[in-house]
Amino acid sequence: MLAVVPALRALRGTAPRAHIALVGLPTAAWLLDRFPTYLNELITFPGFPGMPGDQLDARATVRFLAEMHERELALAIQLHDDGLVANAFTQLLGARHTAGAHPADQPPPEERDLFIPWPTDEPEAVRLLKVLNNLGAHPPRGAEPELPLDESDHGELAQALAGELPDPGEYVCLHPGPGPAERFAALGSAFRERDLRVILIGGEEHAAVAAAVADGLDPDVTDLSGALTLGATAALLKNAALLVADGLSLAQVAAAVHTPSIAIAPDGADTRRWTPYDGERHRVFASDPGVDDLVAAADELAGASTPRAA
Repeated sequence: MLAVVPALRALRGTAPRAHIALVGLPTAAWLLDRFPTYLNELITFPGFPGMPGDQLDARATVRFLAEMHERELALAIQLHDDGLVANAFTQLLGARHTAGAHPADQPPPEERDLFIPWPTDEPEAVRLLKVLNNLGAHPPRGAEPELPLDESDHGELAQALAGELPDPGEYVCLHPGPGPAERFAALGSAFRERDLRVILIGGEEHAAVAAAVADGLDPDVTDLSGALTLGATAALLKNAALLVADGLSLAQVAAAVHTPSIAIAPDGADTRRWTPYDGERHRVFASDPGVDDLVAAADELAGASTPRAA
């Protein structure tokens, strides 16, 4: 969802008085909290054949589409993948105009000028922004990511760290993800040799791996895995020298708060699509890297970064 923010920013900049509603899953509600100037409303996605969501209720989907027709939408913009399935759903909303992307090997929907062939060799944020560029939106910040923080984020982080907030640029965040613990323990040791504090982050599902990493680094490590919300995690990342993550999701968060990152992509991941926008400050390893490779990349990125004010 962070990847869609530049497109929303472009839309609001082009249509400052429009009522902009996001059709999405309930889990997208945080976008309205973080970006109230970009969005006016979240409309809960009812489900549609071939698209993500809970078990499909055809009657609920039909009722939803009827309600959307009553709204008499001016424009419906499809920002979900290449549009192979999503374009059909978007056209059924009954808007006067429909825009988006379409598979490059298939013809566009009826309003051909409002659709572009789905780009396949660029980061997700750039792909989605091109849909808005095609509609005449060319914001000065382009595909630059963002994630606003508030006092509650910093307060939650301070509470998790018992008030012992590390100095900006004096620590690294490691996200061990699903494993292996030995690799991240070795990375942690390398960072400690460089006088950097090590803080472990991630979800509860990776707590066991993080605990194994912490055991290998004890006592000079702080394990916050499963303890922080998105906002507090972003507040922690904002002042870190670097993030090293097993997986690509937290690299997007790091990019949004302007912290360099290294991400280890899972097997089969579309690294071209999910690499953060700024390739110079964010490195993605598509194959299984060795510790020496990660440390070398970390030294290069951390050396080029500067501490950021809280």
